[in-house]
Amino acid sequence: MNLLIIKVPTVLLFFYLSLRLYLIDNKSELMYNDVDLLLKTNKKGGQNVDI
Repeated sequence: MNLLIIKVPTVLLFFYLSLRLYLIDNKSELMYNDVDLLLKTNKKGGQNVDI
């Protein structure tokens, strides 16, 4: 059971990182500032923020 608890987040994290790298390779200009966009969007109450 402990192995399962450790394994699932690791697989999800690996999948997320590989998907993110794939998207960065294909649409680099859209993906570099995604974290900053999310942070700004959360601070503004969920509204989209133009950079």
